[in-house]
Amino acid sequence: NLFVFLKFFNTMRQVCAYAYAGHTQKIDEVDKYLQKILLQLKLEKPKPVSLKGIWKNKGFDKIVDLEAEIKKNRNEINDSILKKGIEKDAIYV
Repeated sequence: NLFVFLKFFNTMRQVCAYAYAGHTQKIDEVDKYLQKILLQLKLEKPKPVSLKGIWKNKGFDKIVDLEAEIKKNRNEINDSILKKGIEKDAIYV
Protein backbone atom coordinates (compact mmCIF):
# COMPACT_ATOMS: atom_id res chain seq x y z
CA ASN A 1 0.00 0.00 0.00
CA LEU A 2 1.53 3.30 -1.13
CA PHE A 3 -0.08 5.31 1.65
CA VAL A 4 1.40 3.06 4.34
CA PHE A 5 4.81 3.23 2.67
CA LEU A 6 4.76 7.02 2.48
CA LYS A 7 3.64 7.28 6.08
CA PHE A 8 6.40 4.88 7.10
CA PHE A 9 9.00 6.82 5.08
CA ASN A 10 7.96 10.11 6.66
CA THR A 11 8.13 8.53 10.10
CA MET A 12 11.63 7.23 9.43
CA ARG A 13 12.70 10.75 8.40
CA GLN A 14 11.41 11.98 11.74
CA VAL A 15 13.29 9.23 13.58
CA CYS A 16 16.53 10.32 11.93
CA ALA A 17 15.87 13.97 12.76
CA TYR A 18 15.06 13.16 16.40
CA ALA A 19 18.06 10.87 16.74
CA TYR A 20 20.33 13.57 15.39
CA ALA A 21 18.87 16.13 17.82
CA GLY A 22 19.17 13.71 20.77
CA HIS A 23 15.45 13.27 21.44
CA THR A 24 15.45 9.68 22.67
CA GLN A 25 11.95 9.96 24.16
CA LYS A 26 10.57 10.85 20.73
CA ILE A 27 12.39 7.86 19.22
CA ASP A 28 10.61 5.57 21.69
CA GLU A 29 7.27 7.11 20.69
CA VAL A 30 8.06 6.60 17.01
CA ASP A 31 9.13 3.03 17.71
CA LYS A 32 5.80 2.29 19.40
CA TYR A 33 4.00 3.92 16.46
CA LEU A 34 5.90 1.76 13.97
CA GLN A 35 5.13 -1.38 15.96
CA LYS A 36 1.45 -0.41 15.84
CA ILE A 37 1.60 0.00 12.04
CA LEU A 38 3.36 -3.34 11.63
CA LEU A 39 0.68 -5.07 13.68
CA GLN A 40 -2.02 -3.54 11.48
CA LEU A 41 -0.37 -4.73 8.28
CA LYS A 42 -1.48 -8.16 7.22
CA LEU A 43 1.61 -9.39 5.46
CA GLU A 44 1.70 -12.87 4.06
CA LYS A 45 4.79 -14.87 4.85
CA PRO A 46 6.77 -15.56 1.69
CA LYS A 47 6.30 -19.05 0.39
CA PRO A 48 9.45 -21.04 -0.37
CA VAL A 49 10.27 -21.14 -4.04
CA SER A 50 11.90 -24.17 -5.61
CA LEU A 51 14.42 -23.70 -8.37
CA LYS A 52 14.16 -27.35 -9.32
CA GLY A 53 13.74 -27.81 -13.05
CA ILE A 54 14.46 -24.23 -14.13
CA TRP A 55 17.15 -25.41 -16.55
CA LYS A 56 15.04 -28.22 -17.99
CA ASN A 57 14.82 -28.23 -21.81
CA LYS A 58 17.41 -25.45 -22.07
CA GLY A 59 20.05 -27.64 -23.69
CA PHE A 60 22.05 -28.48 -20.59
CA ASP A 61 20.49 -31.93 -20.45
CA LYS A 62 22.23 -32.72 -23.78
CA ILE A 63 25.70 -32.11 -22.31
CA VAL A 64 27.17 -35.44 -21.31
CA ASP A 65 30.04 -34.15 -19.15
CA LEU A 66 29.11 -30.71 -17.83
CA GLU A 67 32.36 -30.20 -15.87
CA ALA A 68 34.50 -30.97 -18.94
CA GLU A 69 32.38 -28.62 -21.07
CA ILE A 70 32.78 -25.80 -18.55
CA LYS A 71 36.54 -26.37 -18.41
CA LYS A 72 36.75 -26.36 -22.22
CA ASN A 73 34.81 -23.10 -22.45
CA ARG A 74 36.96 -21.46 -19.77
CA ASN A 75 40.12 -22.49 -21.62
CA GLU A 76 38.76 -21.09 -24.89
CA ILE A 77 37.89 -17.79 -23.21
CA ASN A 78 41.29 -17.67 -21.50
CA ASP A 79 43.10 -18.33 -24.80
CA SER A 80 41.02 -15.66 -26.51
CA ILE A 81 41.89 -13.09 -23.84
CA LEU A 82 45.57 -13.98 -23.96
CA LYS A 83 45.57 -13.78 -27.75
CA LYS A 84 44.03 -10.32 -27.64
CA GLY A 85 46.68 -9.26 -25.13
CA ILE A 86 49.47 -10.54 -27.40
CA GLU A 87 47.96 -8.86 -30.45
CA LYS A 88 47.61 -5.60 -28.53
CA ASP A 89 51.26 -5.76 -27.43
CA ALA A 90 52.37 -6.62 -30.96
CA ILE A 91 50.75 -3.48 -32.33
CA TYR A 92 52.74 -1.25 -29.99
CA VAL A 93 56.10 -2.97 -30.70
